[in-house]
Amino acid sequence: LGCLPSTSIFWVFRMGLMLQKFMCSLDDKIDVIPVDYCADALLMLLESSLINGEIVHISAGKESSVTFSAIDEAVARALNCVPVGDIYTKVSYDILAMSRHDFKNIFGPCNERLMLKAIRLYGAFSMLNVCFSNDKL
Repeated sequence: LGCLPSTSIFWVFRMGLMLQKFMCSLDDKIDVIPVDYCADALLMLLESSLINGEIVHISAGKESSVTFSAIDEAVARALNCVPVGDIYTKVSYDILAMSRHDFKNIFGPCNERLMLKAIRLYGAFSMLNVCFSNDKL
């Protein structure tokens, strides 16, 4: 997988898995990288022959992007539990918003408004199924 669960964007993955539903399919891919990969790429770019001001996007790329299913499996391994897999459902934001009153039962004390804001933001990104090019690296 290249990335184990962390406290960055992975809390959103965990939230979707705890809900057992989110706005993307488990077969969709996401282009995320671990911070140590990013740091190594930045160091490499500092010593590269790129033209000053040239823009580079540090990414996993098509070959290293992972499915949400792979993230589900990695999170399950880290938490020593069963992947959500077969019981997971792709739903719209509106369906998730209607379940906001269940958030405290699922997550414990939380701010429903902030949770919905994160769901809208990360849910929209998760549905893009985008893999960036890292050809310049």
